[in-house]
Amino acid sequence: MSYCAGTNKATVSVYVSDSIFEKIVSTSPPIDITLVHGQPAQVQGAGLDVANCGQLPNYGIYEYDGFVTFVSINVATPISNPAGFCAGSKPAVNGVTTPGINDVYHSSVQIIRQYSSDWVLSVIDANGKTITRKYPTEPRYEISCNDDCPEGSHKCTHKKYPGYCCVPCKEVGDRLKNMANKVGR
Repeated sequence: MSYCAGTNKATVSVYVSDSIFEKIVSTSPPIDITLVHGQPAQVQGAGLDVANCGQLPNYGIYEYDGFVTFVSINVATPISNPAGFCAGSKPAVNGVTTPGINDVYHSSVQIIRQYSSDWVLSVIDANGKTITRKYPTEPRYEISCNDDCPEGSHKCTHKKYPGYCCVPCKEVGDRLKNMANKVGR
């Protein structure tokens, strides 16, 4: 979803544990925001050709939901191969070597990105610039356009920088209701 179309500035206030953790400012709105929990590990490599102990042409990217390491393996080869085995590697996810008859044996492989259980917030502006941040817990965010207050709040002016503050309407309304109930008793 796009935010702040037709404005000059978009501000994303990111909250962790109900306090502002950081503000991400874009001067090229509109902006799009994505929030994703966890990123799979990405491994790039080529399969092992057991027939000749070479590399298969299936060089590609594989994803695993867990922390990836590689285990050195020896794979039995056809009788035509005098060595009797090919050396390669096999992924282990969270310490467990991947099982099965459709195993992925690699002749060459590298980890592009390791698994992360963090929350990843990405802000993409109209120019395609992406700002990405990771958080250990799920963040909450609010968007304001042209220094206006986010939806559900009221802008109050004062003498301190930046010359205004945003007061959350629901929170203030709840406090007023609570005071009125106490006075009415």
